[in-house]
Amino acid sequence: MPFYIFCYEKQFDKIEEDEERLDNLKKEYSFIINKLNILSEEGDITKYEKLSIIDMMKYVMKGIAEKYDKVREETIDVMGGKILEYEARTIKNDGYAKGQNDGIEKGAAGLIRILKRYNYDDESIIRELVNELGISVSKAWEYLS
Repeated sequence: MPFYIFCYEKQFDKIEEDEERLDNLKKEYSFIINKLNILSEEGDITKYEKLSIIDMMKYVMKGIAEKYDKVREETIDVMGGKILEYEARTIKNDGYAKGQNDGIEKGAAGLIRILKRYNYDDESIIRELVNELGISVSKAWEYLS
């Protein structure tokens, strides 16, 4: 998908000067974006995959249409502009945070199991959880409960 634009690269000078050609190119990109939205809504691709494809399409367009302001700007507008970048970044950051939380949870469960095996009392386990995992005392108690 991102490299589809190469089909038009040799025509950019004509498209830049012809509103009808530019409008047709925008319609084609709008069609592609709508198809990606449908694929995402139907679960064939994830929202993150959709946003990554669109982001790559914009990246390629910025590079090869550098000298053609109308072509570059108007097709990128069709693809969603800045909003998609923030949405993709939010999805990615949420994934990282969930992964980090899952890791801490699993680490806490493992540490609790080991410390109980060595007959640590609850207060000592809490202290170890706080020191080793960098979590709050209240979170440590949550894990221990």
